[in-house]
Amino acid sequence: LAAREHPATFRDFTSSSYTDWQVAFCDGGDFANHCQAAGAVPQPLFKGLSNQPITAAPDVMRHPTYQGYMVIYGTGKFLGLPDLESTYLQSFYGLWDWAPDDDDLGYLGERLDSLEDIDGDGNLDVDEDLDDDGNLDAGEDIDGDGNLDVDEDLNGNGIIDALTPTLLSNGPALDVSSNSINTLLRQEVIVEGELTEDTDGDGKLDTVAEEDSNGNGILDPSEDLDGDGNWDVDEDVNNNGGAPDTYFYLRIPTSYEPDWSVDSSNVPQKDLGWYFDLPGKLTDNDNIDNDKDGTVDETGERSTGERVTSDTIIRDGRAILISYGVSGATCDVGMFSFLNERNARTGGSFSQPVLDIDGNGIVNEFDLVFINFGGEIGLKGIPTDNAYEGRIFNPAILQDPENPGTEKKFMSTITGQIKTISEKGERRGVYYWQQIE
Repeated sequence: LAAREHPATFRDFTSSSYTDWQVAFCDGGDFANHCQAAGAVPQPLFKGLSNQPITAAPDVMRHPTYQGYMVIYGTGKFLGLPDLESTYLQSFYGLWDWAPDDDDLGYLGERLDSLEDIDGDGNLDVDEDLDDDGNLDAGEDIDGDGNLDVDEDLNGNGIIDALTPTLLSNGPALDVSSNSINTLLRQEVIVEGELTEDTDGDGKLDTVAEEDSNGNGILDPSEDLDGDGNWDVDEDVNNNGGAPDTYFYLRIPTSYEPDWSVDSSNVPQKDLGWYFDLPGKLTDNDNIDNDKDGTVDETGERSTGERVTSDTIIRDGRAILISYGVSGATCDVGMFSFLNERNARTGGSFSQPVLDIDGNGIVNEFDLVFINFGGEIGLKGIPTDNAYEGRIFNPAILQDPENPGTEKKFMSTITGQIKTISEKGERRGVYYWQQIE
């Protein structure tokens, strides 16, 4: 695989002689010479959005269900002064490299979708036409980009959303008009921020025993002891009592399942991978107008420009990616970082905790976090993305001798510190063997 400072990932033939190396996919190749044929146009495995350079190595694993491989990587760059202020949308990608080397249907094409970020600058613009005359008048260019912007955050959630399913321009499955119908599965953020055990915000750790005295799972009139109108759940997730625990900034993504459907010839008919657009970090208390909308520290303000410039690590079915955002300063370039641990098969969350959220050195059921999602209180979420101040780098991973089944990550920072976190250990042992006579 070869990546470059452009939004394309190329796959190459392997050969004992470098003179035989060539791009795997092309338009106009022939059987004898393939992509070295006269007039052949090489094509990458996949091409992301126009401002999504690839400057870090992907990692590869076998596809979990069918032939081929999953190629996983993140996009972004930090190579020059313009990158200090870049807010272009970057992503994690997990691509199904399904085709044999001699099958040019393996070129997935470009990512095709419609985003709320209409002008592609990485920010959700606000409506700047204050007098509704259709002209950029003096004082209306709030973000200073020279354009008369419109309100791009259509649903008001502060995240750049996709308005249409994400299609691929050259997928192998076609409709009756010969248009590709293959898609990339989109994973999104469910909940993010400084999460707390106090799900309903009443300042105490509620228990089911307090308010569900008859055990029917319904808030009966006589059971609402604190009068908050909610049926309370056991909020003390780690059973340590005292005041509700508050965790540092965490993200909990969706866990949608890909549709790996194939036809009788094993040609994919639906999803050809997954992706996650990096949303940045909520920063509504730093006295900076991060989203350039003319208002400082409004509720939901977000620092954008999150990117990946470190190599992807796949370990025991988990995709490990370090992402970070920059502040625009030439010396202290790291504003925030995320250690992201995703299900490499789906790009989403897991069915069991993988990070030691409560800090006791053990990864177990106590590392779930109660969340309030869509007004429904008592859902248990599994954090996969853990935020840090400043910039962190790829981890060294060691087994924890004091806690069997647990590993520790050691991550250096741009300021010379070492950050650590415990995680569920890699499964080891003999899975299969072959007897050679």
